[in-house]
Amino acid sequence: MCMDIEIIIGVVVLAFFGLDIFTLRYVFKENKAKTGRFFPSWDSMSTLRKANTVGLLILVIVMFYWLYNYSILAP
Repeated sequence: MCMDIEIIIGVVVLAFFGLDIFTLRYVFKENKAKTGRFFPSWDSMSTLRKANTVGLLILVIVMFYWLYNYSILAP
């Protein structure tokens, strides 16, 4: 019984990420067709979007630092 639930959860997670990747690919393709580039230029982005981009990059760096030094995956 437990094995079946784990398989179902795994399939749902893979389907979600597959759909997410497919959606991102479609969005990038549409943006490339309209503007000739995949991402908007830094100057044309709003201040809030710039702050979110920088904040998310910092969060990813801090998360990898934590995973490397303090998690169960630490050497």
